[in-house]
Amino acid sequence: MKGRSLLFLITVVLTVSACQTKAPQAELDHSVALTQWSEKLEVFMEYQMPTPGEVISFGVHLTDLSDFKPILEGTLELEFTHENSGQSFIARAEQPIRDGIFSPTHTFKTPGIYRFILSLESPNISDRMDLGTIQVYPTLPDIQENEKSSVDAVSFLKEQQWKMEFGIKTADRRNLTQTLSVPGKIVPAAYRMAKISPPLDGKITLDRKISLPKLGDKVQAGDVLAIIEPSLDSFSSSGEYQIEQEMSNSEALLNLAQKELERLKKLDAEDAIPKKRLYEAETDLNIARTNYEKALNKKEGFKKIKLLPGGENGSVYYFIRSPITGRVVDLYYSLGEQVKGGDQIMTILDDSRVWLEISIFEDDVSKIKNSQGGYFIFSDREKTYGLDKYEGNLTFFGSVIDESTRTVKVIYEITNPEKEFFVGSFITVYLNTAETLNTLVLPKSAVFESGGSKVCFVQIDGESFEKRVIQLGIEGQNFVQVLSGLQEGEKVVVVGGFAVKLAAEATGKDVGEGHYH
Repeated sequence: MKGRSLLFLITVVLTVSACQTKAPQAELDHSVALTQWSEKLEVFMEYQMPTPGEVISFGVHLTDLSDFKPILEGTLELEFTHENSGQSFIARAEQPIRDGIFSPTHTFKTPGIYRFILSLESPNISDRMDLGTIQVYPTLPDIQENEKSSVDAVSFLKEQQWKMEFGIKTADRRNLTQTLSVPGKIVPAAYRMAKISPPLDGKITLDRKISLPKLGDKVQAGDVLAIIEPSLDSFSSSGEYQIEQEMSNSEALLNLAQKELERLKKLDAEDAIPKKRLYEAETDLNIARTNYEKALNKKEGFKKIKLLPGGENGSVYYFIRSPITGRVVDLYYSLGEQVKGGDQIMTILDDSRVWLEISIFEDDVSKIKNSQGGYFIFSDREKTYGLDKYEGNLTFFGSVIDESTRTVKVIYEITNPEKEFFVGSFITVYLNTAETLNTLVLPKSAVFESGGSKVCFVQIDGESFEKRVIQLGIEGQNFVQVLSGLQEGEKVVVVGGFAVKLAAEATGKDVGEGHYH
């Protein structure tokens, strides 16, 4: 026990002594970082300032710009050509030391300035890049530590970029169409929703030969949706009873008109009546025949929901059939439940196409009257949905201003192939106006909120980014106008920016450890 206590005391003393020892003065940093881009590659390179006779190791990070992933295999050559003597030397790496990182070495014999060329041969990419010049010093110069170029600069290593979905895009100018933001709602398209109700009072029952649909099931037009066993007192007030009465009355009147016409024809043959009486009888027969055919059509239509005889007890069953093809989206009855004629018992919806019902303020009607296209978003989603992609057609443009809201109703019909647009959802629709500008833009994925301002992240070099406050203008579906804070040609993070944002918000430290050095 005493030995353990003594050991602990010695450890503490040594630790305190070490903490009180003055740290040696830090050596000057003679490291160099270089970043270059071609159409195919991004090169980020780190090395120490070379002097004659010293072995220089080049840490070359190669990123495939088609997917922003590391180069996994291939041969890398660095070619150095002395500007005065013209002598050329090559440093070669047959393969990366790990994903994306090559480490060729070279020893310079003569100081001076060398032209610097990089060549890569890999299964997917062959490229040759002029990296400018590299200077070999007779002796290492004294270098003052550079101040930070921006308090918003943040380090985000290549090894981190390669492990996630990441992408950089050059800020450029393009035509951007100004949009008008209007509220809207998704509603069923015309004749694509049916609210089902029985024609008479009765009880919901089953037929062992027929499978009835459940909530969510798809049904075809004409499929049986429900079976009603009518109550005894429902026949006198049922639609069928009234149709039968109309049928009987029209048939009797038709027979009477036919007999009257035959009687008058005999009298006309004997010139016993005026011709006018005969013409009136023919007209009455035509009217009676039309009324009879109308009643007959009603009866045939009513048979579509009825099947006789009914169950084993001989009762009449009414089969409620679907008028459209769709899905059962609401079901309001249970087996054996008594229902009343006219009460809704289920809803059938065909949502393969839906309507965007939007309201445009009267002052904005002229802005979109002759324009086409646009997009819409949901309040709980960031994704935009282009009207063109979903075959958006202008179905209705109102001509009456609502007195209470001072808006005009406009309807677009769109496809809904993935059933991702739910009827009843509130949306914001951005309709294109006639105004188009050629302006500096950024993808919306590059813009973030930070400290009450809009920001993007500009790539300074391969592993360094600057948080840039920007002012935005008009919006398109995928792009937004940049009014200030960004220059054309600067490279901006457009994929994976949220991770860089987290790094920028980290206080007092960079993101990531264990770099090439």
